[in-house]
Amino acid sequence: MIVTPRGLVIYLPRDYSFALMARLYPKVDAFAVLERAQGICKTHGAAGFITGLICFSLGLSPMQIGVWTVSVTLAFYLMKLFGIFLIPGQVTIPTIYSRFTGFGLISIIIIVVGMWRVGLVGLLAFIVARLAVEALTILIDNKMGSGIGIKMGEKPLLAKAGAMYFARATDFKNAYKLYAIKFGVPLNKEVSKEELRKENWAHVWDDLVKKWPQVTQRFPKEEEN
Repeated sequence: MIVTPRGLVIYLPRDYSFALMARLYPKVDAFAVLERAQGICKTHGAAGFITGLICFSLGLSPMQIGVWTVSVTLAFYLMKLFGIFLIPGQVTIPTIYSRFTGFGLISIIIIVVGMWRVGLVGLLAFIVARLAVEALTILIDNKMGSGIGIKMGEKPLLAKAGAMYFARATDFKNAYKLYAIKFGVPLNKEVSKEELRKENWAHVWDDLVKKWPQVTQRFPKEEEN
């Protein structure tokens, strides 16, 4: 398994993941790829946050807030799901957003701005809409992730248990694809036995250890050998 800078777990073998990132190195390092995968994972969360702030700023009604929040958040999730990245900032903005998640800051901003601009009812409309979309995306991710896990050779029960972590594998592969397009490296996400040999990707791992030891400390110890 691999871990993003903000601690998101992705169920992909380390040798496979770093073999892919070795194709990009040194034009882009492992940290940048992992952070971009993290940003892609947070795409609809960032879209929901920004939509909420815009709705609050415009003083929309609770119904309008709910409709816009569901529509925009779900649209960005579906674009991510199908690997459609056409809108400027579609990956960059969520990547920046992902750096501030997990501290409670996002929730504080939403509550303060929501209460100030649209009051409790408007804020509740946003929260209910976001929870509804989140529940739907979790169901989709679980279904998709379970299938990915089974294709990777996991037993159905284990694949179902780790479905959300397997689902994030698609986000990592999309992060690789976007950088591969940018730098003109192979888009094929299959790696050869030669690429999987540790000596062919260890320098990418060592670079991450040197620059971001706090990130590599989250990786399972047993995979380091």
